[in-house]
Amino acid sequence: MKRILLIIFLPAFIFAFAFCSRNDTEDKILIPYRSVNLWGYADINKNIIIKPKYNYASFFEENKTARIAVLNGKNQNLYGIIDNNGNEIVKVKYLKIGNFNEDMCPVLYNKKWGFIDTGYKIVIKPEYDTAEDFSDGLSAVSINDKFGFIDKKGKTVIPLTYNSVFNFKNNMAVVEKNLKYGIINKDNKEIIPFKYEFIDEPVNINGDFIIPVYNNGRSGLIDLKENILLPVQFDRIRIEKSSKNVRMCT
Repeated sequence: MKRILLIIFLPAFIFAFAFCSRNDTEDKILIPYRSVNLWGYADINKNIIIKPKYNYASFFEENKTARIAVLNGKNQNLYGIIDNNGNEIVKVKYLKIGNFNEDMCPVLYNKKWGFIDTGYKIVIKPEYDTAEDFSDGLSAVSINDKFGFIDKKGKTVIPLTYNSVFNFKNNMAVVEKNLKYGIINKDNKEIIPFKYEFIDEPVNINGDFIIPVYNNGRSGLIDLKENILLPVQFDRIRIEKSSKNVRMCT
């Protein structure tokens, strides 16, 4: 008889356990809530879940985190990141927190930029005057108005010697030195020599790259071998990638 009762009640026990587990782990939907001048979070039924204590509160992202800020003694916002239980997973100490790109997020601390990873740990210490989002595995950074590139371990792979740089895309980047623009690869080798007043980012059309270049106030087009596709004689060139058209104005 005892054996029969065990067989009957065991499925009910399993069902109840599964039901409770699902409810306990059910996703919270939290919305920024303002009380006087401070922000917290409420659920969809307007119940206060995280008490208002922040000077800024973003919406929660898909990974159940939100950016918040509090005022410091200098009347500046200091930013951090919380989970949907209100726990700080990134300490409130940063002047700015950027967005994650390629699993890396720029942060500004003591007026210097570094990076945290998806584990919310500092992986590149704040030491740069500027730091761009990672692109093609590299970030454009600067110190004392000189620009170069670092990898995700913080190693300088292209020295900080340029006056300005674009992000790497398709393993190449537009860079400037001595008031002339060129294009380099990840080995810091010239693809396009430094002889143009400006170069726009290369545009990929069906696997072929075309590059808008500018000299003496005029624009033209070249390819990666520096073959002239359009002479540098137009007032303006606009490339329409969707229609694969090039519009020129003289």
